[in-house]
Amino acid sequence: MRLTDILKKASQPQSQPPKPEAPPKIQQKVPQEDRITIKEAMKKEEIASEKRTPVLKAEDTYSKAIIEIKNVINLSEKNAPFTGKIECVEEIIDLISANNDEILILADRATPDIYLYGHCVNTCIFSVFLGKSLMLPKEKLLSLGFCAILNDIGMSKYLNLASKKEKLTESELSMLKKHPVTGQEIVQHMTEFAEDVKTLILDVMVQKQNNFSDGFRSNSVAGADIHEFAKIIAVADVYEALTHPRTHRDRLLPHDALKTMITGSDQEFDNRIIKVFIDSLSLYPPGSYVRLNTDEIAKVTGLNTGLPTRPKVKVIVSAENKRLSEIKTVNLSSTPMIFIKEAIDETKLDLADKKLMLELKAARWWVRGI
Repeated sequence: MRLTDILKKASQPQSQPPKPEAPPKIQQKVPQEDRITIKEAMKKEEIASEKRTPVLKAEDTYSKAIIEIKNVINLSEKNAPFTGKIECVEEIIDLISANNDEILILADRATPDIYLYGHCVNTCIFSVFLGKSLMLPKEKLLSLGFCAILNDIGMSKYLNLASKKEKLTESELSMLKKHPVTGQEIVQHMTEFAEDVKTLILDVMVQKQNNFSDGFRSNSVAGADIHEFAKIIAVADVYEALTHPRTHRDRLLPHDALKTMITGSDQEFDNRIIKVFIDSLSLYPPGSYVRLNTDEIAKVTGLNTGLPTRPKVKVIVSAENKRLSEIKTVNLSSTPMIFIKEAIDETKLDLADKKLMLELKAARWWVRGI
């Protein structure tokens, strides 16, 4: 039988016993004001879609931050005012508030040639992360972020000195210490900020320099009189500087940098703030590399609050020193038999896979948007 015949037969009425009548349906009357047409419903959905916040991607935000601070620095080198807006700070806050560990991993990167781009952005990220750990509200985090990203902006006038491979002379060091004054001049000419925000940025800039110069806390101002933002930025600034290379020195591993900061915390930092920073960031921060007790090599990819030695990791090299064909993730908080044996420098590994060695070295640098 053809398909058309089947369809025709199915459409012909067939004799069936009469069905009992169904009880009449009770129709609920919809008030006139509650009725909505399909067109109106589509319009409402369109408006709602426009209002939905787009999902932020850490790489895009980090790239935007590098480009924005690069523009500020380039204009300051030409003695031209920055008349744009620094939009990245709010995005950084949103990512950190959403516990996005990827932005912390990116803050482990450095920018080649001109270190200041990465330093300003990374210091902002670590400052906001610390501020959030201290339970600061978003309004304060925004002010803190602006203070942090512009804290060392005055160094843009001294990049030749800051990039020297040789040891600086006393006169050169004295010149570098003037960078907060230059930074004040740059901020004063920025049109984005209201006067009260400018005043806060300038005050924090000076307090941080005067009281935490090179990480050492002087006695020029009593601890209680130092603005909390200056204390926060001092911790973030030193950690960023220690964990990123400079032309005259290599970096410290994040694990070693934190140990160094703990050792000098009584003299250099506010004890409460450095403790919160280490408790929140853990002894093996996101982006760092470790060797497990299984002899596998892994990258730290996430934090477990309250467990500073048991983060989330991604295993990339087997115990036989070979690249894994399938990368596996391990949450050390739920695997008591697996633990971190030591922190390692991934750029100095001697692997059979030379391509992987190059990839690990290249991953230390951020070049997008530069």
